[in-house]
Amino acid sequence: MGNALYILGRYRESLDAYNATLKQDPLNANAMLDKGKALLALNKNGESNISTGMP
Repeated sequence: MGNALYILGRYRESLDAYNATLKQDPLNANAMLDKGKALLALNKNGESNISTGMP
C-alpha cells in the first residue's frame, strides 16, 4: 500500500504505511529503502540517511 501511495504523490501517507510495516517487521529492507525514498520526497534528507543506514 505504501508504494501505491508513493506513486500517487501522497508521500506522508506512504511514509506512515512504511512505518507500519517496519513496526511489524523491523528488518524489512524494502520498507527501509522505500521509507528513505519517501523521506527524500518530503525533503527530509537527514532522516532518510538515518532510515537507510547511509552516512
